[in-house]
Amino acid sequence: MESISEPKKHNPGEQKRTIYKTFRSMGGFCGWDMMEDTHNAISEPETRQIFNGIYELGCRAMELPLLTRGQVDLTSSDTWVRIRAMYVLKQKEVIHLQNADGTPLLRADGKKKYTFNSIPGYRTFPIRKDNPLAQDFINYVKKFSNKTKNDRDRVLYPYTYNQIYYRIATIGMKLPEWETRANWCKYKGEWWPHRLRGERACQLIRDLRYDIFRLKGWFGWSSDDMPSTYGQIQGAGLEEDMKVVYR
Repeated sequence: MESISEPKKHNPGEQKRTIYKTFRSMGGFCGWDMMEDTHNAISEPETRQIFNGIYELGCRAMELPLLTRGQVDLTSSDTWVRIRAMYVLKQKEVIHLQNADGTPLLRADGKKKYTFNSIPGYRTFPIRKDNPLAQDFINYVKKFSNKTKNDRDRVLYPYTYNQIYYRIATIGMKLPEWETRANWCKYKGEWWPHRLRGERACQLIRDLRYDIFRLKGWFGWSSDDMPSTYGQIQGAGLEEDMKVVYR
């Protein structure tokens, strides 16, 4: 199960932000009004595109700089943008540890000891063109030519993880007049990269009724843990849109 907390480096005196704390209080997706208001209020074009890119793609911050122009298909469908073979960095294979004689290595509680081996993965998934922030993503991608191999290999978001995290974490930041920007980490706003990924998962559950199977395919998850977690937070599976006859 992947970590759903940000940031990776945590100061002892700082309250850690997590998907659980944030989304439990909101009951899931924050809503398109808040997404659009936040997006439109970002003054720096680069930050706006990073915010929009992570949300629309539902990717991890370190995966965003790996997306190339050739992986984004804008033309084959009137309904969907198709993302092809986007790299997934955090898929893990469980390896059970063994003693020299081949028997399982056990913990003090009797359970098997294991470790993880990271394996590369890819996800091919669609983005609806009619969602409220999709057009901004489409317009951004259109700025990049897709005619030659060099064009297709061009990275769409040429930023480091630290640059991406800083830009997202300082959205809406209120820095006191007497404080220097070097201490920005003490005054971070309410956004961080993995929250955008969580918002996307909850939005797909709420608006498109994505179940565990489709969420696993869309995000490239190998287990049911994360889609089940977001499904419980959002609760859309408990809603029924059909007409009910009460007896």
